[in-house]
Amino acid sequence: MRHEIRVYRDDREIQNYPALNDLVMTRTALSRMVDLETFVDGSKVTTYHADGLIIATPTGSTAYSLSAAGPILLPDLEALVVTPICPHSLNQRPLVLPQHTEIEVRVQLAAGADSATLTIDGQEWLPMSNGDRVVARRSPHSVRIVSSPFRNRFEILHTKLHWGDR
Repeated sequence: MRHEIRVYRDDREIQNYPALNDLVMTRTALSRMVDLETFVDGSKVTTYHADGLIIATPTGSTAYSLSAAGPILLPDLEALVVTPICPHSLNQRPLVLPQHTEIEVRVQLAAGADSATLTIDGQEWLPMSNGDRVVARRSPHSVRIVSSPFRNRFEILHTKLHWGDR
């Protein structure tokens, strides 16, 4: 599955992106946190007070999200994971959501912070201003990924993550 990402400023769409792995919203100013007010299907979930937030597909769950202590989602699981990056509070944990969920994140910059940054799949980036909104939903355009018939996904994870090694 892929994301369809839309960015709004003053209720006007300013950009849209397809994403295979993840979208990452981070603070720009050093030693400043960003508040990311997060909604799922129109209902407020929480405001993440953190260095940033990752929204990942199953494919992206073994990348930056995993480094930020997010869970591993198997490729055929139709779900999304929302992972805070270094949250200020220990009670803000990763969240796994159904694939049909629409996630909206509103940027609230701390005093003295002039911007935040949105990065798509580590390739595209966009400076974000106070009040900007990012909406992520499942894209209607899926991707087929070739996998080896000789190694299953757990053998790949054993190799990649050194599971069981001492």
